Amino acid sequence: MKVRRNIGLVVFLTLVSSPMWAAEVSVDCDAGQSIGGALATLPRGDFNKITISGTCRGGPFFVVGFDNLTLEGTAGATLEPGNAVPSPFTIVFIANSGGVTIRNLRFRGTAPTEGSVGVFLSNGIATIDKCLVEDFATPALAGAIFVTGNSLLTIRETTIQNNRLGIHAVSGSTVSIGGFPLEQTPTVIKGNFWGLFIQEDAAANLLGLATITNNQVGVVVGGGSIEGAVFGQIRIAENQIGIAASGGHVELFGFDGPGATLERNTTVGLFLDGAYAFIGQGSVIQENGSFAPSGRGGILATNNARLDILPGNELPRPRINNNNGAGIILTDGSSARILGAEINGNAGDGVRVVNQSVVRVEGNTILGNGGSALFCDKHSLGSGELANVGKVSCKKFEKSLEPALRIPFPTIP
Repeated sequence: MKVRRNIGLVVFLTLVSSPMWAAEVSVDCDAGQSIGGALATLPRGDFNKITISGTCRGGPFFVVGFDNLTLEGTAGATLEPGNAVPSPFTIVFIANSGGVTIRNLRFRGTAPTEGSVGVFLSNGIATIDKCLVEDFATPALAGAIFVTGNSLLTIRETTIQNNRLGIHAVSGSTVSIGGFPLEQTPTVIKGNFWGLFIQEDAAANLLGLATITNNQVGVVVGGGSIEGAVFGQIRIAENQIGIAASGGHVELFGFDGPGATLERNTTVGLFLDGAYAFIGQGSVIQENGSFAPSGRGGILATNNARLDILPGNELPRPRINNNNGAGIILTDGSSARILGAEINGNAGDGVRVVNQSVVRVEGNTILGNGGSALFCDKHSLGSGELANVGKVSCKKFEKSLEPALRIPFPTIP
């Protein structure tokens, strides 16, 4: 497991501290007061706080060169772009700053401001806590929340909804959902076209509680990485596609919690296009896909994708059950090691291996599926052992007594 840059420690230290404010300013936007004006009066490098009330229109509000700044809203405090602004447009722009916290604020995009961005973070460390970010018709290259320049962003107990793109991280940045101390309510990412987009060597660490639901695609990985759920519970459900990874890698496991659940996604739970995925203890992939025969169900791996499904010693082993299609499909030169999973009750094959793909199975329970427990076409290869595995339909299957983890991904002769 690789959790980048010890985000949990950063969040813990930020939240348990009770700073003495060097300056504390109140801004009532309904009375004509300005966040920008308040920022201009604050000393850099000290603990500063701005308490915001009313509806604040306009911006950008530049948070540049600050350390330990808190922007906190009273009940109903709202930030929005206004009606006559250029596109694209950012409300809060954070750069070259550390320890910035945004709490209890509503960020709302409006129809005349297509292309607006709620929070833009570049080369900084920030936390968004107990906020609502909604209705941003963001261009494809930005996001309602946009993170770039090796930044670290933590999101806690926040709802991100009804945006074209919810969160977009690029350029080596890291987005962390949750952390220490563990939150009481989940972060919710819902109703967006894409919920979370990780690109260009960026990373998402799903450390705490999160629900990603009712998006066209819940999580998109394009050359970056996503890890979850380390300490909490991640639910990725009722999207068109749960996770879609083109390049990069996906790791799903439970370290000190129930793990990640991908369920009831319409097309497929996890789609790997030339990407790598590790599915570990506590992970559940269930009730995804449709009864259409064309590659829908729990996991679809294509274009030389690689998949490891490995159990742990304490939490329940990975379960890929009751999907409306195959449990796992490997196609177009993809490879998998499935070592200690439950793959039961899927409407199609339990594991389907086609188009010059290979699989190694060991220590699994693969029973009660609508098709074969394991199917390989004549151009593909299976190996391993078949205890607790139902019907096997493989023209090429090699039984082996070698410990599976000592064997690299097999290749077709």
